Amino acid sequence: MHLLSLVLCSKWLWRAINKGTKNITFPIPLLDKQTLQPVLSELKKYKGVTIVDIEDKDGNGVVIRL
Repeated sequence: MHLLSLVLCSKWLWRAINKGTKNITFPIPLLDKQTLQPVLSELKKYKGVTIVDIEDKDGNGVVIRL
């Protein structure tokens, strides 16, 4: 989780996101560690919870879990 918070808080990532979303009229704000840390701490409590579980008619599927 520490590595994830470093990546999500990096200025490089948010500059790339803002460059890639030119059709949005407002810039996406930079997340700092003080803002992100409580969110990541709370998500640790729900480890293993299924967020997305999709299967098509051919039997191919995607499952995303925390």
